[in-house]
Amino acid sequence: MATKNIIREIKLSFEWEDYIEEHHEYKTAGNGEYRISCINCDDTKYKLYINPSKGYFNCFKCDFKIGAYDVFDFVSKTEGISRSQAMIQLGRQYAPTTPVDIREVYAQQLQARKEAELASQALRYITALPKPCKPLLAPPTGPGWKYLLDRGFTQQEVTDLSVHYVPEGPYELFDDNGKRRGNLSNRVVFPVYGGDNALVSWQGRVADVSYKLDDKYLACPDSDLARTLHPYVPPYEDHVVLVEGILDAVAVRRCGKPISAYATFGKHVSKEQIKLLKLWDVREVTLFFDKSDAKKQMIKDSEALKMHFDKINVLDMTDWPKEIDAGDCLRLEDGTDRIREVLSKKIDVYSTDYLRWMKSF
Repeated sequence: MATKNIIREIKLSFEWEDYIEEHHEYKTAGNGEYRISCINCDDTKYKLYINPSKGYFNCFKCDFKIGAYDVFDFVSKTEGISRSQAMIQLGRQYAPTTPVDIREVYAQQLQARKEAELASQALRYITALPKPCKPLLAPPTGPGWKYLLDRGFTQQEVTDLSVHYVPEGPYELFDDNGKRRGNLSNRVVFPVYGGDNALVSWQGRVADVSYKLDDKYLACPDSDLARTLHPYVPPYEDHVVLVEGILDAVAVRRCGKPISAYATFGKHVSKEQIKLLKLWDVREVTLFFDKSDAKKQMIKDSEALKMHFDKINVLDMTDWPKEIDAGDCLRLEDGTDRIREVLSKKIDVYSTDYLRWMKSF
C-alpha cells in the first residue's frame, strides 16, 4: 500500500472519542465536545475544547489550536511526543496489517512541510486584526451576532471561525501607502490564517445593509486572499469542494465529513491555491461557484485544473435557484439537503456529459 494511502487509512479509522477517553482526563462540554487541560499553557481547568465531529481543538485560554482532522498533530501535541512517534503509534493501532516504513512516511511528511513553508513564504503575514475589531463572545447580543444568527450561523460556528465585529465608526481603512481603502464600520470580520495558524489576512462583510458603505466586502489592503484558502487546514479525504466565499464553505461543510469545502475568495482558483491543494495530496476537485455568473469561469478553471488533479467535477445546477448561493442555504430549513442534492449531481469534466453541460448555456 502506498505511504499516502496508509496515512489516509489511519485518518479514516481514527476514533476521536475513544482516543480521548482512553488517554486523557476529560469533561464533556455539550454538542459532543470534550474538554481537557491544555498542554500549551498552564491551564488546569479543562480549557482545551475538542470537537470530534469536526476534528479540531482550541484552547480558550491561550488560543492554542490545531486544524481539522490532523490526527498526527493532535496526538503529537497532546501526548508530548514527536510527529513521527505519533505516526508509529497510530499506525500500529489503526493499520496493524500494513507494514509501515516510518522513515518513508516521515520523509514524505517532512518534505511536504518544507514545501508548505516555502509556499507560505509567499504570504504576507500580518500582526493583528484592525484595532476596532472586537471578538464576538457569548452571550450572542449586538448587531454582529444578529447578522450572523439571521444568516443561519450557529454560535459554535461563530466561535470556531473566531469572528470579530467592528462597531459603527467611522473607521477609515488605509493601505501602507496611505491610500484609502474604505470604511471598516459595521462589519463582521473573518480572520484568515496561513501555515501554523499565523494570521495572513482578514475579510470584512457588511452586517447592516442599511448602513451606507463603499463595498459589501472589505479585505486587508496589504495582503492577497487569492494566495490562500479558507480554512487553511488539510482536507479529511483527497476530495475537496471549492466555493467562492467563507459562508459558502461553512454551508457545504455542514453536510458532514468527509466533505471538505474551501473558499477561494472569488470565482477563480489561483496558481497558489492549486499548489496548496497539491501539497495536501488532493486528487479530486469539485467546483461549486455561484450559478448566476460563474459558468464561464468554471469552464476555464476546470480546464486548468486538469493538469494537476486526477478528477475534476462541475455541478449540474439546472434546478438550483439563480437568486441564491451556497451561503444562503445556512438560513434555509432545507439548505443542507439542497447542497447535498446538488453535490450528488457531479459532472466529470472528462465525460460526454460535460460536453453537453458546456453547450447548455
